Amino acid sequence: METKTTTHHAITRGRVELYSSSISATCEASGDSVELSLPYGTFRDALKEYVVHRLSRSTQEELISLMTDEFRKRDAAEVSA
Repeated sequence: METKTTTHHAITRGRVELYSSSISATCEASGDSVELSLPYGTFRDALKEYVVHRLSRSTQEELISLMTDEFRKRDAAEVSA
């Protein structure tokens, strides 16, 4: 018999760190943290689903602009190195 558990953690003020196969959230007030380890590719698939189907078009365009600017900065740094 498989046991299923659902847990809810509330973080009032904190930070979230995203990795290729895990998500970590830390509460700055208490120092408590929660980490989810995920199978490879699961986070990428969820992020794609979120960006494509949950964000407004204007927010999607803002993300594209931010990424384009970041790519240009990296390219400029590589050229000058």
